[in-house]
Amino acid sequence: MAKSRNTTLRALPEQNVEELSELKQKIRIHRMKILILIFILVGVAIGLLFAAFLYFESKVYTEYEILEQVERRETEAARYEEFQGNVLQYTQDGAVYSTITGEVLWNQTYEMESPRITICEDYLAIYEQGGNRIYIMNMEGQQGSIQTTIPVQRVSIARQGTVAVLMEDSQMSYIHMYDKDGKQLAGGGLHIENSGYPLDLALSMDAQKLAVSMLDITDASVRTNLVFYNYGKVGKNEIDNIVGSYAYEDMVIPSIRFVTNDRLLAFGDTKILIYEGTQKPVMTKEIKSKNHIRSIFTMRIILDLFLIIRILPKGILQKYII
Repeated sequence: MAKSRNTTLRALPEQNVEELSELKQKIRIHRMKILILIFILVGVAIGLLFAAFLYFESKVYTEYEILEQVERRETEAARYEEFQGNVLQYTQDGAVYSTITGEVLWNQTYEMESPRITICEDYLAIYEQGGNRIYIMNMEGQQGSIQTTIPVQRVSIARQGTVAVLMEDSQMSYIHMYDKDGKQLAGGGLHIENSGYPLDLALSMDAQKLAVSMLDITDASVRTNLVFYNYGKVGKNEIDNIVGSYAYEDMVIPSIRFVTNDRLLAFGDTKILIYEGTQKPVMTKEIKSKNHIRSIFTMRIILDLFLIIRILPKGILQKYII
């Protein structure tokens, strides 16, 4: 028969209790020092980025040195765009993509009275407002083309070459989506008397979300409707893939742009509206302008700075960043 043991709980000596308390205090102090060090490092990183930004913004150059010179023979009608670190020159007769030293990478011919360019990362589209041809290009040259039967008004391209096309005839407007090979992926018509007159459209970089700005003057007053479409799993459960619609009285919104997959900027004549959402965009910020907005220029925020800001507590710097 096994003998039973009596287990007794004995209190720690007072000296051991004090030592344990001191150890816990040292651990807390050590953790606090690590946390303070992290905040200091993050603060220094942000300070350096802002200092670099201010330095280059305020830097004044008084002289320059010509390192290399390339002769170009071009018409006055030539326009230029930066694309993947090289230069895209386009005219009525065609587009030439070359390095900054003048080495031609590709040459695309066409005939357009007023060609337009839309770019998203590795792809660009060349089209003419009122024309019927869209060229899909990347750094290697033409990847596809689209021939439409209805005059094209605006085009927005995604990072993989998918394009959203706004077309218009005398009676209706149409929005179609094509892949880079010209295959139609989605499409539908917009009755002007019901929806309004389309001003602009924007396709997200992953081609999953589409936004359309439409001007409505049917009630003898000016109103802009912003409509959001989703072509992913969420949008399939909605009527016509519409996941959001917003109306703005007495305001015209002629330009909308996706700056990330989940963030859209809408530029009105008196306000800038910011929408965010992975599936159903909602307005998160409204910036009022004292004067009427005449023109806009946008650029993507420096990625490193954006990532640092995202990890900080909300409200510290986000309110200053679009």
